[in-house]
Amino acid sequence: MFAPPTIYSSKGAPTFEVEVRTVSGSSQRIPADEQMTFGEFVVAASQAFALPPFRLRFALDDIALLDGVHQASLLEVGIVPGRIVTMAVLSSGWYWADMSGEPLWVRNFKAKTTYSWRNYYDLSDLMPKGNCVKDTGSGVVYVDACAEFPATAEAVLQFLLGSEDTHEPVLLPEDAMDPEPGWESVPWRDIAALVPLTGGLADAWDHHVRRDVGWAAAARALACAGPDAGDAELEAFHRACRFYTLEGVHPDAQDYFEANDECHRRCLIICANQRKRTLAFSFMFEFVD
Repeated sequence: MFAPPTIYSSKGAPTFEVEVRTVSGSSQRIPADEQMTFGEFVVAASQAFALPPFRLRFALDDIALLDGVHQASLLEVGIVPGRIVTMAVLSSGWYWADMSGEPLWVRNFKAKTTYSWRNYYDLSDLMPKGNCVKDTGSGVVYVDACAEFPATAEAVLQFLLGSEDTHEPVLLPEDAMDPEPGWESVPWRDIAALVPLTGGLADAWDHHVRRDVGWAAAARALACAGPDAGDAELEAFHRACRFYTLEGVHPDAQDYFEANDECHRRCLIICANQRKRTLAFSFMFEFVD
């Protein structure tokens, strides 16, 4: 279960209380003072409602209090005595993102499938093609700003797997209208470990990315750089990214991959872009004679 963080404690006695109401109608009163920052307020609300802070969003009237104000005082963001703060509880710490890495804020898989790179490539086009290829899978997710961005191969895999205490797993529906995506659509539970591609995208070329896909096109798609990014910006995105691929699968793999190495070829590339807070992935499974 989620372990709530330590509640905010001022050096002095609280001078007023802030009423926080959820969309569903429950409420809590949060002790506060003029020196309390919005970030400390979020921690206190997290404690009061026993919910992880990355799942909480706050608003005053119709103005959302989003990222970038955590160091500001409550008075600076408009939370003063007598104001009521509305709190929404998010369902997860990630969202589908568009081709430029912008979060969609809703679990709309149809929007995820609308990547159009014009003269560039869709993520699914990065994978090698063959006559016996199982359906390829690809997508971009935005890691919520209140969740810790995965910075290692182990953390990336755990993020994709999800957990009961943090967020839902990253699953792909069979098609855009499928309301119940299943584990068979992704390889995350099949993977024993990921390994970093220390040479960046170049390390993926021989096996995990089609050689006829240009470096710039692949980098744009994986780094969510957008079709209008110039060469310098694209290079900056690439330097900010970490690339990962398969190190091995479990002997009982049965979701998307299968375990027999002699009869199967597996391709996977994951790009973690902390600058954009995106995880872009593409994978393929091929039966080999």
